[in-house]
Amino acid sequence: MIELKESYIRGQERLQRYNSKEFIFKNGLNMIWQAFEAEAWYKYLVENNVAESKEAFSNCAKIDLEECAFNKDIFGYKRNSPLYAVLSDNNKIINSFSKIDYTIRSGPLKNKSYKEIVKAGKSHIYIDTIIKSMNQDYEGLSANLKTMESVLLKMKKYAVLKIDFDFFNGILNKDKDVIFKSINTLSTKEHKKRNRESAFYKDLISQPAMGYAKIAWRNGFELEFESPLIHNGLLPIKPNFNYTDKVLELKESMTLESEDPNNIGIKK
Repeated sequence: MIELKESYIRGQERLQRYNSKEFIFKNGLNMIWQAFEAEAWYKYLVENNVAESKEAFSNCAKIDLEECAFNKDIFGYKRNSPLYAVLSDNNKIINSFSKIDYTIRSGPLKNKSYKEIVKAGKSHIYIDTIIKSMNQDYEGLSANLKTMESVLLKMKKYAVLKIDFDFFNGILNKDKDVIFKSINTLSTKEHKKRNRESAFYKDLISQPAMGYAKIAWRNGFELEFESPLIHNGLLPIKPNFNYTDKVLELKESMTLESEDPNNIGIKK
């Protein structure tokens, strides 16, 4: 918990510092996202403030949408991205994820669109399947699961996603027992494997189990868990009456992007 508190303090200081034309919004998105992530968990785990926690989760999700608008391929590596959208209960933002598309600007998939990569069964289909399930897009979910089974899961390095596949299949087939078993396994036996690279929360939260539990609730399965790494208080679907837009405030206060395309630093 000490690490979380320290991350929260550093993040808030960073947000205050970035609120200036001296800093570049596009180049600072990941650091801003980390500040909101720490805020979200701090507000819930330390202050027990569900509404402010959801507000910060919503801001995390908005940052991810900004990343995609800049054609940054965050879904190639940011596995928990849409899970913060679903934890926010901000229906507008959750729905916005279903409309995401962007073009990859570098690497072996250069000039391919996100949707093209998903259709081909590349690793991005995992993120897209989360998005389909949290938006109750059962037709799209069914299509994705067929591709995952025939393409993605046949690759050795993605075999670990069989538990996730089972969870999504449980959502599609409305199988409460499979849903519960998958989430429970991810938060117990598989927790260390899935969270060993997590920054401050590997001993506090289990992802993707926490996000999957929320997705289960959005699909009508109001499950509760004994694992201390799944926080049942965040699971009921209760959107905030209003969500402010700290991301837009930062965007307007900072320099949008550098005039020098080679400048990847946070400062102008």
